[in-house]
Amino acid sequence: MPSLVLSLAVHLTTYCLTTTALTRHLPPTSPPASNSHSNCTGWYEYDAKRHYQDILAEYSITLEQFHQWNPSITSTGKGLVLGHSYCVQGPSSTLNQSTVASSLPQASSAPRPVPIPQCTAFHSIQPGQHCWFLMQMYGTFTMQQFKSWNPDIDPTCSRLWPGDSVCVGVDGTPTPRLSNGPQPIQSGVTPNCTKFHRATWRENCLLLATRENLALSDFYKWNPAVRTPCANFFEGYHYCVSVS
Repeated sequence: MPSLVLSLAVHLTTYCLTTTALTRHLPPTSPPASNSHSNCTGWYEYDAKRHYQDILAEYSITLEQFHQWNPSITSTGKGLVLGHSYCVQGPSSTLNQSTVASSLPQASSAPRPVPIPQCTAFHSIQPGQHCWFLMQMYGTFTMQQFKSWNPDIDPTCSRLWPGDSVCVGVDGTPTPRLSNGPQPIQSGVTPNCTKFHRATWRENCLLLATRENLALSDFYKWNPAVRTPCANFFEGYHYCVSVS
């Protein structure tokens, strides 16, 4: 009997110390959180089983970094939304080489996406862009439509490379772009815009509107693809801040 109890105790102790390691995903496996860093090099899909402190410990990052890369998270770690992906590896951070090799597809073996012949509008992929990013940026198609227009893109959207041309519209789904304005911009920007601002990762809609001395409602009206509450505001894109 004593040996049985000891064996059971050892078993229970081993079980209690076992943890499940988190995985970095590239690209994200679910919609990125609002305003998360567009050039993120590692994502974590929140499943409500982890406290934010667990995420910080698992990925060896600080709360300040987590907040900087994911402005929707408060400075106290609140704001995680079930089913959304969060940046856990910033663009300037150093990844373990074995992690990079296992998370990135091999460029030499990945075929270039070939859009369907019926495509009427194309987008040239920029560094850091992924399927969810494009869907939110244009706001005129669903993920299912995007993948049907670009059948060579795999289910996890891991075969998008800078310079690739992908389909973002067919007949019936216009994707208007300003021809005389700076690039890149989002769809639907007011045609009488006279001044643009290039967004940085430290900014959000309210900060930009306040700095430019304009009403937040006007900013959303002139940049309709952004959507309230600043849901599709991306670093590196130009936003209208003045009209004629």
